Amino acid sequence: MKLQTLTVQHVQHFHDLAFDFRGDVNFHVLYGPNEAGKTTLLQIVLDWLFGGTPSLGYTKSSRIMGTVVNAHGRELAFTRTIQRNKLVAAMADATLEQDLQACLQGHDRSRYELLYGLNHERLREGGEGLLSTQGDAATSLFAAGGGIAMLQRHIDTLSQRAGELVGPRNNAITRKFTGAMNLYRQLMREIDEKALRGQDFTRLQQEIEKLRQMRVDGREQERVIERERARLERLKRVRGSLLELAALQEELRSFADMSPLTEEDERALEQILELRVQSAQSLHGLRTRIEQLEEQRKAIVIDKPALRYADEVNALLERVGQYENLLESDLPRLEKEYTEAVRRCDAMLERMTIRLEDGATELLHETLMLDELYEVAELWQRAMQDAERVRGDLHVSTDEVKRREDAWLAFGDVPDIARWQTWLEDALQAGHNRIDTDIQELQQAMCFERRKLEQLLSRQRLVQTDIEHVAKLPIPLEETINQYEKDFSRIDEELRECRRELEKERRRVSDLEDELERLEGFASVPTAEDLQAARAQRDTGWALIKAMITGGVSTEADVARYLDEMGETSLSSAFERAIANADELVDEMLQDAARFADRAAKTLEKEQTLRRIEQRHQCMQSLLETRDQLTKDWVAAWADCGLVPGSPREMKQWLIEFQQPVRDRYATLLEQMAKLEHYEELRQQLRSRLELAAADLQVAIRPEWTIAEWMQEILRKCHDFAALAQQKQAAKQALDEERDRQQNRVQELAVQEQKAAQYAERWQALRAELRLLPETPDVTFVRLLSEWQTQAAQVERLARELQEAKASRHRYEKDVHSILEELSEPVAPGTSYGTVVRRLQARVSQAIEALNRLDSVEQELTKTHEQLRNTESSLQFGLQEMERYSRITGDVTPEACRHVIAKSRRYRHLEEKMRTLQTSVVAVADGVPLEKLQAELAEYPDPDELERALQEHVDSLRDLREQLEHTSDALRECEIQFEEMNRERADAATKRQEAEAKLAEADRYWREYLRVELARRLLQRAIEWFHEQNPSTVLDRSSMFFRRLTCGRYEKIDIAYEVGGSRLVVEDASGKARSVAQLSDGTRDQLYLALRLGFIENHLQFAPGLPLMMDDILVHFDDERTLATLEVLSELSAHTQVFYFTHHQFLVDAAKRMFGHRVVVHHLVEVPEESTV
Repeated sequence: MKLQTLTVQHVQHFHDLAFDFRGDVNFHVLYGPNEAGKTTLLQIVLDWLFGGTPSLGYTKSSRIMGTVVNAHGRELAFTRTIQRNKLVAAMADATLEQDLQACLQGHDRSRYELLYGLNHERLREGGEGLLSTQGDAATSLFAAGGGIAMLQRHIDTLSQRAGELVGPRNNAITRKFTGAMNLYRQLMREIDEKALRGQDFTRLQQEIEKLRQMRVDGREQERVIERERARLERLKRVRGSLLELAALQEELRSFADMSPLTEEDERALEQILELRVQSAQSLHGLRTRIEQLEEQRKAIVIDKPALRYADEVNALLERVGQYENLLESDLPRLEKEYTEAVRRCDAMLERMTIRLEDGATELLHETLMLDELYEVAELWQRAMQDAERVRGDLHVSTDEVKRREDAWLAFGDVPDIARWQTWLEDALQAGHNRIDTDIQELQQAMCFERRKLEQLLSRQRLVQTDIEHVAKLPIPLEETINQYEKDFSRIDEELRECRRELEKERRRVSDLEDELERLEGFASVPTAEDLQAARAQRDTGWALIKAMITGGVSTEADVARYLDEMGETSLSSAFERAIANADELVDEMLQDAARFADRAAKTLEKEQTLRRIEQRHQCMQSLLETRDQLTKDWVAAWADCGLVPGSPREMKQWLIEFQQPVRDRYATLLEQMAKLEHYEELRQQLRSRLELAAADLQVAIRPEWTIAEWMQEILRKCHDFAALAQQKQAAKQALDEERDRQQNRVQELAVQEQKAAQYAERWQALRAELRLLPETPDVTFVRLLSEWQTQAAQVERLARELQEAKASRHRYEKDVHSILEELSEPVAPGTSYGTVVRRLQARVSQAIEALNRLDSVEQELTKTHEQLRNTESSLQFGLQEMERYSRITGDVTPEACRHVIAKSRRYRHLEEKMRTLQTSVVAVADGVPLEKLQAELAEYPDPDELERALQEHVDSLRDLREQLEHTSDALRECEIQFEEMNRERADAATKRQEAEAKLAEADRYWREYLRVELARRLLQRAIEWFHEQNPSTVLDRSSMFFRRLTCGRYEKIDIAYEVGGSRLVVEDASGKARSVAQLSDGTRDQLYLALRLGFIENHLQFAPGLPLMMDDILVHFDDERTLATLEVLSELSAHTQVFYFTHHQFLVDAAKRMFGHRVVVHHLVEVPEESTV
């Protein structure tokens, strides 16, 4: 299958993207910079091929359109759109989807990505997978053949999970299944051991109440002691501050006769004193300074002529540098350059081949168009060189045409193999090349199924008959079995519940009997019968006495019997004894009314419980009869099968583990037998057709070969003929291209000769105007003529500059002489003009400095006079203010004023300190008023007494808190016991639920272990089978690829057989074997890539190829191995399409440089209408 075209509309950031993959070139490089969306485009291609759930975000306007060509050359065009979050064909054509699946050889998306897709991450994971298996041959080949990265990690994960679930016996405690079962058994033992204890509940309640009351009383006492301790500690904290406050108050009372100054008055008085002293000192200094300034002003002399010409002198000074440079460097340089330019101009005239007269020289200066002359000469010379080059290329092309024509004729005639190749490709796509293997596998599978059926039959004892009979047993419906299971479970649960209730009632009867026995143990409790018997004795005595008094009926025997019964000797005593007995019984019954009521209640409860036990027995008997009937019905349901069934759960297990697998495997065996018969007929038909193809194509085949070997040999012959036809076609195309190039060179030679003639004709026209030109165009002569004209213009420029420099020198010297005459400045002979000007500038500077100094002295003199007047005013103001403050200080002397200021400040300081101390004391004392603190201080004048009282309270508080802590611990222990008594019944139910949960958890772990272990064993078996079936040609081709990918560093991939198994090794160029662990990361990646390519090429020999998708797999390859990999992919594209996605411009340039027209580069950004080749 090949991709032909692809158009993407409104998908992600692609609005209208189109690609054309048609043509004979199968190697396509899709390039785009970062963020261009190359990985997104790869996902779009896979979404388009496979549809289904999209991997990207699509909208209703999204369209993916394109065409593919199948192995028969049929073109399929289809479009996918998004509908209900699925990518489907636009017309919902089921036939088209089937044809597309046939093109994809039945692969789904994930398997296609594993087999035909590779990106950088999977390549690195593949290399790491080879390392993780330590190069295990079977695992490594299976992973590379299936495109599975990190296969060993999956195997290790399955093994680790299986070990976590069920482990060896010596480590069973850490395994989840065994741990869950151990917890289940432990919980069941705790349930059996735990029972509700008969504790003295009332005593425990009374103890709890007593402890709680003790805790309340102790806490109240604690609060009282704590308050007293806090008061003493507060008094201790503020004791020093209170004493200091009393001392301050005493000191303040000593200032009672003083009126303190305000802070403003103090500052004002200090400033007046300071001003008086400073003013007196300043007056003397200012008068001295005025005298000095007057003397300085008289000593200054001003040079007025120099000041008048100061601007002119400064102008000359600014120009003196330019004058000196002109005199010392510019004039000599210009004279030297002028002389040199004249010499070069004369030398150029001497070098010309044609001597120029004076008139000709003038003509050149005025009329010559040197640019046109130079252009004509250069174009004529270039045209002549191109014509000569084209003549050489034409000669080479003529020889190449002859050589290519001979090569094309050497191929001769190639036979047409299209009919047989089409049939073989159809057969390969249908998988007929595997018919022998399929038959062998089918026979092995049938043997395997028979062995499994025999094993299943041998593992059970319920039936002993043949497999066919077991598979056809008339098993009851699953719903019937489930209903029986529910019925049995319901009845069994009711029986268990009935037994539990019966046991509970029996334990209650035993407890009641124990309670009644305990009540009897205290003292005999009289009953109503006892009271009735005592009263009967009393009434009998009264009847006998009454009969004796009234003469009634009575006998000596009755009296004797009554006396004997009462134990007395006289009838009156016996009667008194009977009355006393009846009264005592009444008194005892009144005293033990509570015990009597309790005994009566427990006796009644015992009778009721015994009746409930009888009812439970009847209910249990009824349930047993129902279960017996259900068992009979259950056995009757299996009568048609001829089986004696177990319980419904056992039969369900038997059906799941035996009968259903037997039935399924037997059906599979029948299907395999029918398929085997079909495969045998198909193999015979294939052999007949292959014999005809071998005879037609003259292929020598052996009768012992398999169908796959026959097909491979005939297909190889077809490929050879096809390659020969392609080579002949390529040779013909190369011949045509070379003939086209030969014709183009003939035309190009004619064009170049025509251009040369035109340029020669233009030269002759210019020569007619200027006869001094040579006969043929001469570029050297024109260039020399141009240089001479440039040099002559330079001579003229230098002459003008020299004249201007001499004039500037003369003007400067004239200006200097004029200033000297005005200032009457004498100049010594030989003095330079620069020295003269600098001396004039010094004179001007001195005059300006004297003038500035005079101005400065006058300004300072004015300022000093002003300061003198201000100081005298300040001194007068100070004397007046001192006079005003004399009424407060009593004296105007400075010493008296300073003494009053110091005393006033001390008074204010004491007041501020006292206020601060009062605030601090109140804050430290937690806001207690100052008067209360002073009263408390009076209670404890001695600090030692205060300390002793505080320590006594602290000790009492510590002892009380220890007692409270012991009380709280005892209360907590009683409450815990009380809670345990209340929680025992709930704990028993909770434990049972936990036990059931742990049993369910163990069952879940066991089922998971079966799934994981089965998956691990099946995967290991598949790896071993793949290793056994893998042909050695895959390793040979992989070795070739590995040698080329590593640029000859490694020669071969081999399998080393060891005691622990087989390992992959590689041999370097020196023949030394290296293990996978000894290779670098990059080399391991290349080893995995070589194995993948080997399997892909092996697959292409037996089936049509599918496009390979490579996403920047060369990121970590060096330049040399990158180029080698590109060469391998280019060769692989001869058998199938190869798409390489990249964002590296280096790879694009390298592919173009190496393969030319054998690679097509597609740009994801600004894709042109035709792809760049």
